[in-house]
Amino acid sequence: VKVIEDRCFFECSNLETVVLKEGLTHIGERAFDKCKNLKEMYIPESVGMIEKNAFRGCESVSFRCVENSFAHTYAVENNISYKLVKVRTPKIKFKKVNVKKVLKKLLKRK
Repeated sequence: VKVIEDRCFFECSNLETVVLKEGLTHIGERAFDKCKNLKEMYIPESVGMIEKNAFRGCESVSFRCVENSFAHTYAVENNISYKLVKVRTPKIKFKKVNVKKVLKKLLKRK
C-alpha cells in the first residue's frame, strides 16, 4: 500500500494503535478523522505527504516518527504529540484489527 485514501478510516473507533509500513507515501485528507480512540500512530520515513485534517478529531493520538521526517514536521506544525524513534520498525504491541471487516463496515455506511 502506497496511499491511504481520503476518509479511509473515518470514524473507526476500534483503532487504537496503527503501524504503517515503510513504502507508504501519502495519507489522504481526513483519512483518520474522528478515530477517537486512536492513541499511537507509527508513520514511516517514506511518507512524504499528509493531507489537511488527516487526524482531525484524534485528540489523544501520538505519532511515532523519525526525526526530521515529514511526519515529525507535520506533528510539530499541527500540535500533535510525538515521540521520535530511531528504528524503522517500532517495538510496539498493538491490538490486531481485521481490516477487511472494518472496510466492509465502512462501505455499508455509504
